[in-house]
Amino acid sequence: MRPLTAPVFALLALPLLAGSAAAEIRSMAECRARIQEDASRAREEAAQWVTLGGGPEANVCTAETLIALGAKNSAAQILTSTADDRNNGLPAATRSRLMRDAGRLWLDEDQPRLALEALSRTIQLTGADPDTLVLRAEAQGRLGLWQSAMTDLDRALKLAPDRPDLLALRAAARRKSDDPQGGLEDAQAALEANPTLPEALFEKGACLAVLGRMPEALDTWFKLIEQDPESQLARLAQRNMQRLSGN
Repeated sequence: MRPLTAPVFALLALPLLAGSAAAEIRSMAECRARIQEDASRAREEAAQWVTLGGGPEANVCTAETLIALGAKNSAAQILTSTADDRNNGLPAATRSRLMRDAGRLWLDEDQPRLALEALSRTIQLTGADPDTLVLRAEAQGRLGLWQSAMTDLDRALKLAPDRPDLLALRAAARRKSDDPQGGLEDAQAALEANPTLPEALFEKGACLAVLGRMPEALDTWFKLIEQDPESQLARLAQRNMQRLSGN
């Protein structure tokens, strides 16, 4: 699980209400240290901090403790409600980051529809950036909305044209949108920029297989497997090769 965006916590360093000094946790630094020591204890102290008026920073601390305890759904709900609260004094940039972190958690929990909603609201708050567009494209892809995913990847590439990883992602979206030739072109362009990019190697092989160019597909997947035989993509390529050969 990727950690919540660090800049959020800096922006959340808001003045606390007078009663909050009684809480064991009074800052995100203390929250993180307590999570390292004992996540269950940190959860209890974070709840106390919320009750004593810790505000949005205490809410984020609570979300951190829930993530550490494996309750990512509950953490995403807290982050979403904190971002939605227009009366807590948070600037739009911070609310946007919280919403994006909620979207990531929903993706981790295989809740693409909730992720799509959170990431769309992130973009509404502060505009599109390449990484948020990629996350939203992932949510759309999981829902089978490949044309929408490709649109977001097009936008991401306009904002960051020098990123071969985005080309590899768009290659997958094109392949799954019944455009394997376009996917192959994107995969090849990605490999021109980074000849060992695993995602691009996998997608090149997949597009070649869909196009019926089996020897080339097998050769490409062999390169991927030789490069990193224990990776998830290499194992997937090997399964594809076995299926195509009938073994």
